[in-house]
Amino acid sequence: MIIFIISLSKLVMLSVVPMGLVYVSLRAVIWAFAFVSRARRVFSKDYSRRRGYRRLNRENIR
Repeated sequence: MIIFIISLSKLVMLSVVPMGLVYVSLRAVIWAFAFVSRARRVFSKDYSRRRGYRRLNRENIR
């Protein structure tokens, strides 16, 4: 009975490790996608704002 419990726990561990790896990799992919989309949105906003400021400054200099 003890050997059966030990083998069962080993089986559970062996099945939990790949599941944990898959879960962590999925979380990493989702986080990376969210981070990239957020960074792209912020960058585009800053870029357009900077261009707008440059245009306004050029008009003010004139």
